[in-house]
Amino acid sequence: MIWIRQHFRIPKTGSTREYEVAEELPYGKQAQADFGEYNLRDNQGKRIKVFFFTIVLSRSRYKYIWFLNTYFTSELAIEAHEKAFAFFGGMPFPLSITIPFVCLSTSFPLLYE
Repeated sequence: MIWIRQHFRIPKTGSTREYEVAEELPYGKQAQADFGEYNLRDNQGKRIKVFFFTIVLSRSRYKYIWFLNTYFTSELAIEAHEKAFAFFGGMPFPLSITIPFVCLSTSFPLLYE
């Protein structure tokens, strides 16, 4: 981005971010779910890529994480949510889910070649 701005002489416009404190919700009433990937080293020192699903309850910060050694598919994403809900003993509502790039890259591989 910096190179593009410099090359085409595009000024960076300042913007202020507006935010406010959210009200405290009752325990178990709101959660944030996300997917990601990370490079780790195995016990021989070789790099391996792991994929994970995580969900955090907003009020208690209680967490659930599920690791895989393969990309998430739609079926695995559903299974991850079901395992988390079983772990928590119910489904939080509302549930904010970040669209997983790791799912899109395997569902539509031609888009990322």
